[in-house]
Amino acid sequence: MIAPMIRKVKGATVQSVAPYLASAGEQAARLERWKAFVQENGTALRQQTAQEATKLGFAPQAFAPFDSLLRRDFRPINAAQCLTMGEDALAPLVARDGKGQYIVTTVVNVPRAEADALKQQLDAELKESMSHAKAPKTVAEDTESVWTFTPKSMNESVARHLSQDFSYIGWVCGAIVFGFLWLSFRRFSVAVLAFFPMVVSWLWILGSMSIFGLSFNLVNVILATFIFGQGDDYSIFVTEGLLYEYTYGRKLLAAYKRSILLSAVIMLIGVGTLAFAQHPALSSLGGLTIVGMGSVVAATLLLPAPVFGWWTRQRVASPWASPLSVVRLVQSALSRNAWALTHCCGIVWEDRTIGGETSGENTLAQTSSTDVATANLGGTKKNVGDFSKNVGDFSKNVGVFSKNVGENFEDVGRFSRNDGDTQKKAVQSSKDNEDFTEKEGVEIAEQPTATGDTATCVTNNGQPFPNKVHTLHEMPFIGVWTAQDVRVKRWALRQHPEWEWMTLATWSLEKCRQLWSQGRQPMLEVGASAELLHRFAQQLQTLGETVVRPLIVAGEARVFPSGTRVLEHGRLTVAWGAPLAGEGDATGFVCKWYAHCVKTQGKLTDLRALVPHVVASYSHKIEGAQARVARHLSDLHTINDQLALWEAQYTAQQPAKACQPLRVEDDGETAVLMALLHPEREFVALVEDQDAAALLLHLRCRPENLQVAPY
Repeated sequence: MIAPMIRKVKGATVQSVAPYLASAGEQAARLERWKAFVQENGTALRQQTAQEATKLGFAPQAFAPFDSLLRRDFRPINAAQCLTMGEDALAPLVARDGKGQYIVTTVVNVPRAEADALKQQLDAELKESMSHAKAPKTVAEDTESVWTFTPKSMNESVARHLSQDFSYIGWVCGAIVFGFLWLSFRRFSVAVLAFFPMVVSWLWILGSMSIFGLSFNLVNVILATFIFGQGDDYSIFVTEGLLYEYTYGRKLLAAYKRSILLSAVIMLIGVGTLAFAQHPALSSLGGLTIVGMGSVVAATLLLPAPVFGWWTRQRVASPWASPLSVVRLVQSALSRNAWALTHCCGIVWEDRTIGGETSGENTLAQTSSTDVATANLGGTKKNVGDFSKNVGDFSKNVGVFSKNVGENFEDVGRFSRNDGDTQKKAVQSSKDNEDFTEKEGVEIAEQPTATGDTATCVTNNGQPFPNKVHTLHEMPFIGVWTAQDVRVKRWALRQHPEWEWMTLATWSLEKCRQLWSQGRQPMLEVGASAELLHRFAQQLQTLGETVVRPLIVAGEARVFPSGTRVLEHGRLTVAWGAPLAGEGDATGFVCKWYAHCVKTQGKLTDLRALVPHVVASYSHKIEGAQARVARHLSDLHTINDQLALWEAQYTAQQPAKACQPLRVEDDGETAVLMALLHPEREFVALVEDQDAAALLLHLRCRPENLQVAPY
């Protein structure tokens, strides 16, 4: 089939085992000719051979094998028998694979310019000849076992299969490396941070190889795996340096970067110089080294630091902004929906506005959930979902507690049997609120408080709201909205449809009276600026005796940190502040207003509200700091005992020291809680271990009234 084509090519030569591998038909024809030759000349040949052997002195039986050969009845043999007999002699052109099958090669030597054209002609001729065969199935099998190739096409095929295998191995190795990073750092986000430079650097390597015309081959593919391993090491070093600096504040990353740069330079000098070699394989090693190490070092030194700074939100001014998490990013996106904000965002909403009591009266209210202190621990605790799921029951329980102050004391009494200090603290909190109301409150005209005098809240079209019945003494005041984040208002619009929202430009006393008569609550949005509040105070002066009460949202700054749209897991307590009258100087009213809001928020802040944020602030600290803190703060009885001990030490000091020392035996979380609960006092945490002192000193939520000193 190929002989006519080869003869057309000038200077073509053939090296083939075809003459030795005759087909069955060819063998039969040859055997017929042999038998005819022996039948015609066999007798004469045997006689002549015997005569000549005798003359030359050979023994009579010397040529007996030859005589036997002439008398033998030969039959055709298959190709395997033929190759077995001549395997050693035909070794350059015959090889046997692992399945025992033989691969026979026919080499056609032609000028380089004619090789590709001849290959195409042979492929077409082979395809056409097979298409005319009578046995398609057999032909298909034969077609798969016959192919043509040139050295160029063979190299391309090897490179293609090598690339496919290398891509598969790369994916498998990448998955294994990421798994080990996850197990080592024990945090998915940190594993992603460490793996991210390797992914980017590999993309850069592939792009650079395409630009400079480089490709993987049997030689440089080994070096590529080595470069991948080097990039893995460099990325781990940089990640460890970032975590160490974030935990202790000690500058270590610069030293790591210098070591990485020095290591890369040494490798570039040692292997990169091979790029100038004449041999193609050595030259590809040098080129891949320059491209690979350059990409790996650039990605490792430039990318992790800004990504880590963004992920840990180091540029956010709020001290309550903890490192990001995928869960909180999703929940922040869902927070645009009021229902999702209430049930799916890891926020416990404690609504104390039902019943109209002040924040002090509601201080004694307790919920039926005993695990609220450990809720929403920044993704560490599992009961975040339980708290969010029970928000409805939570509000319902608060409403039941708020119906009667006496019932609240009764609940506190039952609670205090489990914790002896709870009732004492609750009574003291109530007493402090009464003192605060006497000092900063005003005389208010009595409103009807007879039992049974109720007003049902109705909608704008006159339909009553279900389960929204309030006593008349709750209504004759103007509520003032103090929250800053729009998501809090989104929650209020869903939870309190009986509130009628007004602005400084649209509100009036007549409109408020009309709303009171309908059983609705006026809610005035003043704004956060002192100028708007001063303007509101001036309007109150013109109206005479008008009572206003701020709506306090305790924990808003912690759950919705300023400067970012990403929320934090935690607790929000919504309660009415003490009644205030718009009498006297407007400037004095503004100062009094701010002081009242700050003090009321402090009264509404307790351990349950602070614990989730303190735990979250230890996120991304090395050596498992967050896990230890979460386990410690999950036992609130132990924390209360320690805080009570420090409080007793402070009370026993006569005179009290200006800065109370707190001996720290944990990671500093208890001292942080003590300082947050008493912002009016100064504390110094005495820490024995230097690393623990550095950890507490660089804790983001550490308040300014807590200093750190070794002992």
